[in-house]
Amino acid sequence: MLSESVMREVIQEVSTHEVINEETIKAIFLSIIKFQTSISNQCQRSYEAFTPQIETIFKQELQAFFLEWAQNQWPNRNQNEVEAVAVMLSWALYGAAMHWMQNQTTQPEDYLKQLMHFIKK
Repeated sequence: MLSESVMREVIQEVSTHEVINEETIKAIFLSIIKFQTSISNQCQRSYEAFTPQIETIFKQELQAFFLEWAQNQWPNRNQNEVEAVAVMLSWALYGAAMHWMQNQTTQPEDYLKQLMHFIKK
């Protein structure tokens, strides 16, 4: 049920994107935060207990999502490289979203902008 909810709430919000780019990454990052905030507000008592399961599901679903996109975007690339990109993006986005949620010193858009600026250098 949680897996279906992740797909519906997060992935569908960015399904209009056709390639992996900065816009896609921003949309997914903001969707993760929105979903996590919603779950923590709805299930305050059990949210902490389910955090490991939520993390696993998020990473798996995002990885599958990125893998499909990466295979379409880079069809001639080595399959192992494409899988590695999918894993890296899914884990990094989830980790960054959780880091933001635990610290919240800036707006999520500003936090992500700082990270993207650093990555581009």
